[in-house]
Amino acid sequence: MTAEGFPSSTLHTVGPTFSRPLLRALLQKKFPRTLGSCLRRTPPLAGDEEHMKVQSAKAKGRRLQQKIAADIREHFGLEEDDVRSTSMGAPGEDILLSPRARTVFPYSVEAKNQERLNIWSALEQAKRNATSTVAPLVVFHKNNEDTYVAMPWKNFLGLCGALPGVASSAPPAPNPWTREHVEQLKTVLDGLVTK
Repeated sequence: MTAEGFPSSTLHTVGPTFSRPLLRALLQKKFPRTLGSCLRRTPPLAGDEEHMKVQSAKAKGRRLQQKIAADIREHFGLEEDDVRSTSMGAPGEDILLSPRARTVFPYSVEAKNQERLNIWSALEQAKRNATSTVAPLVVFHKNNEDTYVAMPWKNFLGLCGALPGVASSAPPAPNPWTREHVEQLKTVLDGLVTK
């Protein structure tokens, strides 16, 4: 024990790694009315606030990535191994897709769950991660708001033409049914009717 009444091992740990609740408990035990009451009014220890912001931001981003991966799996009927969220801070795409998943979802996803977003920086990051066979896609979200997507205009127009019930000014796609297909179908149907 030291002259102050604290174990000597405790005094050596005072610093950034010393937990605030433990410090408060020790001081309140020794000086219940003076230092203990002063501690309640002091700001957080240096570094604590910033550490929590980083951890909180990473957890927030992780939740969005996991939601995106789950939504892609559910919408396209894919397996867990086909669509995975990457670890936070890992370089490259935020959502890893298997070759099977890439055929039905040809996008390189960059997820941003932020209150303030530099959309141009996010789009640039998505472009760097995209290959020539996939389009860059930024999925972004803000607290108490819907989730949105940013993508190149030409890719968006391609999607609009592919969705049923969405009006498009693009010319209609050519009819895949040739005269030969129609004749074959008539022959098959006539055979079913005469049986």
